[in-house]
Amino acid sequence: MSSSRPVAPGNDDVSNLPLLWRQSIIDNAREQAERDLTQRRRKTLYFSVVTALVTGAMARPAVVQATDYKDTVTGVADNDRPGGAGDYDPGYDIADENGTLHYRFVNGDNVALEGVDRDVLAMSITSGKPPVVLDVVGGGWLNLSAVRPESTNRGMAIGILNDGNTVTVNGNTRISTNADDADFGLGIGNGAHAVIGRGGSTTVFNGATDFHARTQGFARAVWASGRSNIVFNGPTTILAESRGTLDAVYNSDGSTITFNGDTRISALSIWPSDNAHAIYNDNVNSRLTVNGNLSLTTVAAGSTAFGVRNQGDMEVFGDATVSVTGTRSTHGIANTHRNAWMIWHGNVDVRVRSEGPENGYAPFGNPSGLSNDRSPGARMRFEGAVNVDVASEAETYGLVSTGFVEFTSPTAPVSFTVAAACNPPNVPNCDRDVYGVRNFGTVNVAGGLTVSTSPFGTGAAYSIWSVPLDSQDASVAVNQAGGRTVRLDGDIATATDSVNGHIGSVDLNFDTSDSWLRGLVNGRQTDAGFTVGKADLAFANGATWIPEGAGTLANDFGTGSLAIGNDGAIDMAGAWGRFVPGTVPAHTYRRLLVDSSSTGTGASVALADGARFMLLSDITGKAGAVSADQIVFGSGITSFSTRGTQGVGIVYDPVLDDTSWVNAASIRAGRSIPAATPIVIVDASAAAGGSAAFSAVAGRNGQWSGTYENDLVQFTYTPQVTLTDGGKKVVLTGINIVGAGSGTDVDTGGNPGGDPGGNTGILPSQTVLSAADAADSLVNLWMADAQDSPQHLRNRLRDSDADHGQIWAKADAGEITTETAHSRRYRQDYRGMTIGADRGFALGTGAGTVGFSAGQLRSTADYAQGRGDLTGTTLGAYGHWSAENGAYLLLGASASSLQNRYAARDSEGRDIVGKYRTKAGQLYAEGGRSFKLAQSYYVEPQLGLSLSAIRGSDYTTRNGVRIGQDELDTSYARAGVAFGRTLQGARLAGNVYVRASALHYLGDNLDIAASKDGGSIVPDTSDRKGTSGEFMLGGDVDFGNKRTSLFLEASGATGAETERRWAIQAGLRHSW
Repeated sequence: MSSSRPVAPGNDDVSNLPLLWRQSIIDNAREQAERDLTQRRRKTLYFSVVTALVTGAMARPAVVQATDYKDTVTGVADNDRPGGAGDYDPGYDIADENGTLHYRFVNGDNVALEGVDRDVLAMSITSGKPPVVLDVVGGGWLNLSAVRPESTNRGMAIGILNDGNTVTVNGNTRISTNADDADFGLGIGNGAHAVIGRGGSTTVFNGATDFHARTQGFARAVWASGRSNIVFNGPTTILAESRGTLDAVYNSDGSTITFNGDTRISALSIWPSDNAHAIYNDNVNSRLTVNGNLSLTTVAAGSTAFGVRNQGDMEVFGDATVSVTGTRSTHGIANTHRNAWMIWHGNVDVRVRSEGPENGYAPFGNPSGLSNDRSPGARMRFEGAVNVDVASEAETYGLVSTGFVEFTSPTAPVSFTVAAACNPPNVPNCDRDVYGVRNFGTVNVAGGLTVSTSPFGTGAAYSIWSVPLDSQDASVAVNQAGGRTVRLDGDIATATDSVNGHIGSVDLNFDTSDSWLRGLVNGRQTDAGFTVGKADLAFANGATWIPEGAGTLANDFGTGSLAIGNDGAIDMAGAWGRFVPGTVPAHTYRRLLVDSSSTGTGASVALADGARFMLLSDITGKAGAVSADQIVFGSGITSFSTRGTQGVGIVYDPVLDDTSWVNAASIRAGRSIPAATPIVIVDASAAAGGSAAFSAVAGRNGQWSGTYENDLVQFTYTPQVTLTDGGKKVVLTGINIVGAGSGTDVDTGGNPGGDPGGNTGILPSQTVLSAADAADSLVNLWMADAQDSPQHLRNRLRDSDADHGQIWAKADAGEITTETAHSRRYRQDYRGMTIGADRGFALGTGAGTVGFSAGQLRSTADYAQGRGDLTGTTLGAYGHWSAENGAYLLLGASASSLQNRYAARDSEGRDIVGKYRTKAGQLYAEGGRSFKLAQSYYVEPQLGLSLSAIRGSDYTTRNGVRIGQDELDTSYARAGVAFGRTLQGARLAGNVYVRASALHYLGDNLDIAASKDGGSIVPDTSDRKGTSGEFMLGGDVDFGNKRTSLFLEASGATGAETERRWAIQAGLRHSW
């Protein structure tokens, strides 16, 4: 029995549909069901969100508007909330949570108070009340402001006053206070303050802070007193401006201020003003800590200015920058109490400027970068790099200290730049002394130290001053572990306390090649007399002592010592500037006295093997009297010791500029120039009770980068020195110039300083070498032109028709490299254009052609020390004969005008300029025969001869050197073979070919001579003699009418020392 399922109304029976159709309908139904389910889920989520939003809207408005509050926050809930006793409108949203009052704010809320009463406070919290918390719900900024317009009633504008309570701000806080007081700050009862914490209170800011306090009275943007505690947990910016007393941050009475974050503090005075401090940490046991980077700016428009004035404890863990500007006493960082201490863990940069109409008036201490001027006990410690830059119109200090200062990093550099001035400069008695380090206590620099000093007028410059008080010794120690750069520009002074015998001392270690002392070592002269302490100085490894001054330079080491180690030096020349040939600085000859006035004890001198004395001399009296610098070790040197050999270097002598001795013989054998009279240059006869003596001395090679250079030659020179008086004196007897044929190195003892590679003999100067290169490159240009001319003609004239005239033009380009004498090399490129015309005629069974040409080549040569611009202009005539059997003969002649304008620099940077002009001529002949091969190929042997020469020439360079060039034979012979194929088509015809040639140079090498003041030298030039090879690839094409053709050739050539790396000729010829 069969049964059937009724069909649903509206639906057709699909049972009879094909299987694939039925499956498609089922899949579509399933997909639609899934879409319906997704839609229902979306609707459910929509209604859930709407429900949540409606519920939230009923609890709090969806958009929270900022509120402007006009009443003081007092910390009394019943007074401050809506409907409270204070009748605040609006009142504050306050919640009491476990005994703490939480004031709830939102981003942008303002607590703004304004009035002319005695005090205007945005927030005033006193003791005996619950702790107060200001919550900025959802983050953002809370703004508090207190404004007092101009008023005759004295009073203060205060952002937050916390008197004995606990206040916490959770969120970013911006506080602005302004008091426009009419008395301009004449009393301390008026002013503007962002935050005051007193009476043992605690105030904490959890978030960023931005405080600004401005007033005509006195301003303390942050003020802690009475053992209170203020903490900033976030980045902080503080600005205070006032005419009265100005402390951007003031911490006193044993209070604590902590900045946990990068902090920027500025104290900017409004003229006229009183004292200004970015940070004033007042009173013993007050503590200020910065856990982050610190930036301080102080500007005083009237009186004293401090970046930091510290009497308590202060510690900064990040890097710090301090900028202080004032018109009177101005200080960067200062400890001003005997028990004060501070530690700076990061790098510190201090800039101090003191200048103004009062010109040097400094009633509260002379300007300083670092001031630790309280003793005993005041301490400063710097653990990073320190850079201090101070300039003022008064006596100026980089560091002044009567306490203890230490720079503990062995690697971080420490530097002081100190300058004084007068403005206007014509003020009477305006001489200003400057001090890098002015020490009355203890200063220790673990690593390197740089001091730069610039006094004004006749003021003194001290790099280090170490003078004791009557209660303590004074000491400065620098680079005791060694290996760091020490550069001190200024004198060193020590002294002894005449009352209690306390000693001032320095212990300085100069042991790197870039370390030096520019100044003298001495004691201190006062109205009570002269005293000296103890100066211990050591120089080694290229470090130098450069005494400054004129005449006799007296030095007093007291009970100290001078040690010159290996390659350490006393440099008597360095004070005058850099000695460069041709620009030698003005100088005089001086006497350096190394001595001690400390009777009994005296000082000691120790000279190691390789210790150097670098001097100036005039051994022949060329610049005046025979003279030289002199170093004297006085009778106060009670201990004098030497080891090995000490070296003597003559930095400069006028005889070195003499060129009259230069000739072939002296270049080969060298030159010994005796002193007109022996000169005592080092004298130790009075030292060690007359027993001091040298064991050995030797001249050192010249101090000019290994060689000295005058206008004609470069050379190594060595002073000739000897010991006399039982080794007590060193005498200069002459200067020896080592010749090219001498291999003797007279420099002995110690590390060589003048010529690290030994003596190289006498070489041509850069003036002479540049002149040789200039002439040589002009020969290259001429040879390129002389070889290119036959190259073009030999191919094109062979197929010329009788009774036809032709005109043609070609362009040339190429590059030449040349190895010259003394391991020099230069490169030059050239390019040019030539035009010509000729006429064909019948000659027996063959054909002949005669013609002429005119062209110019230009070249740029890059020499070792300069550049040349070269030009060659050529006129030529030629003739060609070709026979029916393929033989040909080419004859030609040309004349050229050559010029090279060149400029270079010598090894010391002096300009060398020359203009070289000459003439050249050429006769050439070439013959060959073409042998035809199968398929239009051919082979063609060739022989050629060129007789050519360049005329001699003379000219004078800008620095007075006369250059003479002899006539130069540039003849050559050529043998080659060409292999090619003749192409013949309906519209085009031509040839392609390759050619290999051997060129044998028949002429001479270039000879030039340089002379000046009776001396002369003939430099070596590049070697041209021998056989070179040339390879060429070329072709030409005639157009259908055979009257116009194009040609192209590319070639390269090698030689003994000259190589034509590439050359191209391309041109056009037309006949009629």
